[in-house]
Amino acid sequence: MTSRTHRRFWHEFNRLPAHVQCLAREKFQLWLRDPLHPSMQFKPLIGNVWSVRIGDHYRAMAQKHGDLVVWFWIGTHEEYNNFVRQLRVAG
Repeated sequence: MTSRTHRRFWHEFNRLPAHVQCLAREKFQLWLRDPLHPSMQFKPLIGNVWSVRIGDHYRAMAQKHGDLVVWFWIGTHEEYNNFVRQLRVAG
C-alpha cells in the first residue's frame, strides 16, 4: 500500500502531546511493515474510510482508494467516536 497524508492530518498531529506523536510515528512504521498487524486494528468504518489504533486512547483515520491510503485525521478516542457518529448520520 502507498500512504499519503492530508494537510489536515498534520494540523491535528501537531496538536497532540509529544509522547502521542512519538507513539503515532512508531505505529506508522509498524503499519508500513504490516498494515494488518493485530495491534493496529486497521479496519473499515464507512465506505472508503478506515481507522487505525494509536494506543489505547488515540485513533487515526484514512480514506482508502485501492492501494492508496490518505491519512486525514488523528485524535483522541472520544473525538474519534464523535467523528464516526457524524459519518454514520451523514452516510
